[in-house]
Amino acid sequence: MNRDFLEAACVECPRGCRLSIRKSGGEVSVSGAACPRGEAWGRRELLSPARVLTGTVRTTSRDMPRLPVRTREAVPLEKLLEAARALSSIVVSGPLVPGDLVATDFAGLGADLLATAELPPDSLP
Repeated sequence: MNRDFLEAACVECPRGCRLSIRKSGGEVSVSGAACPRGEAWGRRELLSPARVLTGTVRTTSRDMPRLPVRTREAVPLEKLLEAARALSSIVVSGPLVPGDLVATDFAGLGADLLATAELPPDSLP
């Protein structure tokens, strides 16, 4: 994604500063940030936007057919849809607790996929 200008609400804290981010001659300037974290976020958002993927995967459990998951790290925004589609190929079995690893290097993106809820051991038929 090649952009030279972006207006966005910062998500680094609840304040939600309105940022104007501009790239000119290789330099990136951020205005509207109330703190250094907002300025850093604005630079990243213009140059290489990324998001944490949240979704669900199938389970082998009769009592809990879907398990909520998320990536440990943000993945490049342009790969987010591809990563979301890759969730459909994963099937997990319990027991799992929040934070347990579901997949390493998920979809080849360098981000691990983690459980965000408890999945008890599979129930007997």
